[in-house]
Amino acid sequence: MISPTLRVLLAALLLAFVAPHRARAEDHWVSTWGVSPAQQLKTDAEILTAHLVFDNQTLRQIVHVTLGGDTLRVRLSNAFGKETLRLPSVHIATSAGSGAIVAGSDRTLTFGGSATALIPVDSSLLSDPVSLEVAAGSDLAVSFFLPSPTTGSGIHYAGYQTAYIG
Repeated sequence: MISPTLRVLLAALLLAFVAPHRARAEDHWVSTWGVSPAQQLKTDAEILTAHLVFDNQTLRQIVHVTLGGDTLRVRLSNAFGKETLRLPSVHIATSAGSGAIVAGSDRTLTFGGSATALIPVDSSLLSDPVSLEVAAGSDLAVSFFLPSPTTGSGIHYAGYQTAYIG
């Protein structure tokens, strides 16, 4: 039985996957979105040809959640990266469609109290809880800034949402 104050756990960024998490005895975290990451391309030449090196760009991933709630966490993955992933800014918001977000819904994610996420190779990182009203069946936008050359290293081969690069 899920408590009336459902806590929602999201997976995002580089196609992470999540498991339920219990933050405190009275909290009950439930996964509402997740995917299985796979290695994207094997060689640097393939990665360059596919334009999968991002530099001074923001990526926005749209996730369609099944369950709603009032607090969420995001698990970021660097499962197939070749170097530590540095993300100085990660945000989540309610999607307004076509890459836009709903005004007033943007939240900065923190990781152990820091706005910067550092994710070692073959690792994942769970954000701190953030308050955001999320309706069941809604779309959320997870945005992250890549300030220096960063190679896209993970993919989910059955992704059905549009992602944006800015």
